[in-house]
Amino acid sequence: MKNLFLVLALVAFFTASMVRADALDDMLATDAAQGTEPSEMFSAKGDIRVRYLSGEDIIDTYKKISAYESSMKRGEFETKEEFKNRISSIQQLEKDHIFIKIPNYDHFFSYDMDKETYTYRGWSVHNKELSVEIKKIEKALGEYTGRNSFGASANVEKSKESIYGVNFIGINPKNVKQYDYSFAFKLKPSAAKELKKSLDIVVEGVLAKKDKSFTSFDSSYVSPTISAPYEKHVERYFINMRVLKIYVVNKYTDEIISIVPMP
Repeated sequence: MKNLFLVLALVAFFTASMVRADALDDMLATDAAQGTEPSEMFSAKGDIRVRYLSGEDIIDTYKKISAYESSMKRGEFETKEEFKNRISSIQQLEKDHIFIKIPNYDHFFSYDMDKETYTYRGWSVHNKELSVEIKKIEKALGEYTGRNSFGASANVEKSKESIYGVNFIGINPKNVKQYDYSFAFKLKPSAAKELKKSLDIVVEGVLAKKDKSFTSFDSSYVSPTISAPYEKHVERYFINMRVLKIYVVNKYTDEIISIVPMP
């Protein structure tokens, strides 16, 4: 798998190694060599650039988007003209198209032999928002002996869990089936059977604001009990995006099976 490094206008605010599928690498490389516009597949026109994020990138990406938003404030010793010029140079981030592979399970796909159609159905939608966990990190913080009000004691394991992911906001109701995110695509029976356990999902989107921010953060606390002696602090760091297209790919060859445009 090759890595593609995109040269950005403001490296200090948003620089990351973007991991891409070979099939996507080859297509963009061919377009660049011929001096043509990027393929329609990328929805890239004019000054729109493309960013590719792997699950490993999501932590660094969240931090750098947060830094980007912080930089939108005028500096203490910055003139109005300097601030205006700096902002115009970093607002490219809002235009860039982001591709990210999301975790997937075989049972999310079901095939209709009569209609020769695969249907994807997975991940719950709440208030037109689809939250997908991309990376989870759990850190053990030691143990201690805890007691309840009745004097019963238990050895309590303490930990912290950090969850990084993407909020796909503004989900179209047409893509929701009983609270689950859903879409369909055509595929011949022979190929459908062969690829049943080989399908992956890559989402193309752009940053979108929720509560005036491109990122979302929340935390929760799990108290220990005698029957479940675990104390856990959970923090959730999510990037907010709007879906443009969905790509169904072969997880082993990176071949693009279908492109699903969003209504």
